[in-house]
Formats: sequence, C-alpha cells, structure tokens
Amino acid sequence: DLTVLLRERRGERGSLLMSIPEAEVVLDERGWPVDVRRVDHLLSHQIIEEFMIAANEAVGDFLGEPSLFRVHDRPDPVKLAALRDFVRSLGLALPPGANRDPRVLREFLTEVQATPYAAMVQLMPLRSLKQACYSGENRGHYGLAVQFYTHFTSPIRRYPDLLVHRLLAARLENKKPPLSLAADDLEETARYLSQRERRAIEAEREMLARMQVRCLAHRLGEVFTGRITGVTAFGFFVALDEIYADGLVRLVDLPDDYYKFDEARQRLIGRRHRRVFQLGDSVTVTVARVDVKRRHVSLELVGEGEGATEVFCQQGSTEKGEGSVSRRKTKRRGGDTFRKKPGEE
Repeated sequence: DLTVLLRERRGERGSLLMSIPEAEVVLDERGWPVDVRRVDHLLSHQIIEEFMIAANEAVGDFLGEPSLFRVHDRPDPVKLAALRDFVRSLGLALPPGANRDPRVLREFLTEVQATPYAAMVQLMPLRSLKQACYSGENRGHYGLAVQFYTHFTSPIRRYPDLLVHRLLAARLENKKPPLSLAADDLEETARYLSQRERRAIEAEREMLARMQVRCLAHRLGEVFTGRITGVTAFGFFVALDEIYADGLVRLVDLPDDYYKFDEARQRLIGRRHRRVFQLGDSVTVTVARVDVKRRHVSLELVGEGEGATEVFCQQGSTEKGEGSVSRRKTKRRGGDTFRKKPGEE
C-alpha cells in the first residue's frame, strides 16, 4: 500500500514513470549466450525502486547546498520541438510548457495511451530527454519532478553514493566534510564522476550488444515478431519480441518499391504500393545476416503484422523532411547465477 501511495504521489507531482527493460542473459554450460530476455518489472522491484527514490530525495533535501546532486535538466528544446511536430502530424497536440513542467508531458502521455498511436508516441519522449548526471549545482531533477535529489542508496557499487554517505556522516557528526565543497572543486568532482559513469554505461551496453549478437548468430533463418523502434532514410530498426535484441531491415532488402523517408512522421512510404513502415508498427522478420565482430544484425521482412498500412490522398503531407531511398541479470545454465543491479535515475 505504501509503495502504491508513493508512486501515486510521484505521478501527481509530474514524475515520468518511464523505464528501460532490464536484460537477462542466459548462458550455456560453456558460457555462450543462448537467450536474452526482458525481465518483468514486478511489484517487488517497484517496492525497492520507490523506497530508493524516497531515500535519495530525503538525503538530498537534508544535505541541501552545497552538496553532490543528481540532476536531470529540462528536455532539449530542439528534440522537444521534433516531438511536438511528430505528434501534430498524428492529429495530437503536445501542450505548451512541457519543457518547464514535467506534469504537462506526463498528462499528455497518459492521454495518448487511450489512442491508437500509443505504441508510436511512447517511443519518442525518451529521445527528447537529456541524460541525468552529477553536479555541484542543484538544478533539480526533471524526470522525477523533485528539486533536491542525490544518489545515496548504493554505496557498495557506486562511488558517488559513497561520497554522499561520507557527507551525510560528517553532517550528522558535525565534522569537516570529506571533500572540498567549494563550488569549483565540487563541480570538477561531479564532472569526473559523470564521465566515469558514462564509460561504465558504455561498457555495459557494449557487453550486452555482444551477447545479443552472439545469441542471434545461432538463430539465423528463424522468424520473429517485433516492433519498429527507429526509422531512417536507409531502413528501420526492429526490436524483437521473443529475444531482447534488435536489428536493421535495410531498404535494399525491400526491392518491391522505392521508399520515401518522412522524417517528421518517422515513417517510410512506398511510392508505388503506398505501403508504410512507421514507428511502433508490428512486423515479422527473419534473421538474415549477423556480423559478430561489428555487432550488426540484418533482418529481412517476412510479413506485416498490425502495422504496415497503405496511405492514400496524402499529397503534400510528407514534403517537409522527406528523403528518397531505393539490466542486468546473468544466468549460467549448469553454472553460477549472478545479478547486475539495475541503474537508477
């Protein structure tokens, strides 16, 4: 009940309840990946998450300034404008003020869930948001809709949390802070910690990508359903449903038509057959080629699910921005089981 209450209060103040699925890599007895799964976000996970956020917020508020903060700046204006143009092309309207007040964006996303465009629109906001980072200047946390926020709950795996523990202990014991709280020194420390965090995230993503590619290399020719998560002038990316992995369907592998890229509406339109591939569409694909060294997965279309449609009488609707083209849990079967803790905001 308390978890539900905390989550509801976060929602009321405008906290964006969006998360990226955690991955579970299943290894065989030799240590080779045989499956990559999405881990369900269970109630037990939500309980831990809500109390971690509450603790981080409480410590950040108690320490006040100067201190080491976890900040999340307002959305990028250019990317937010692109999001506004995209939803406008669908006949929807993103109200003004979303860049200042996260409640505006949250309410909009809630309303979109009741429309046929939910699958398309829910993929876009994450691309508009900036990355959270550490800072000696308290700029608030847009995504969580709080003014004071820090990282406190994971000192055994994140050095910033350990620093915050030391700051808190020094404050409670009326001792000298363990690091300089001068503005320049604190900002330099925060900048270094943010850089190291990005390196760690990149390493984690690269390792997961290697596992995903190696897994798919053993499943050449198999057929999967998936959803389009990105559209470009050279093809579209598909996130598979059965395996937590994705790949690229290249337009050169769609020889049946000559496709136009509608950047504003994130879709490809066939000139002859008017077939459309757009963000959020469900498609059926087969694993055609896998380049393990370059970590590239090439998919080929097998059939269209609910998504691929036809467009008629759209003259002038796609002129702007068009182009033309022809977490981690790791299991070991028969071996050890170990878990990588999920990240925080």
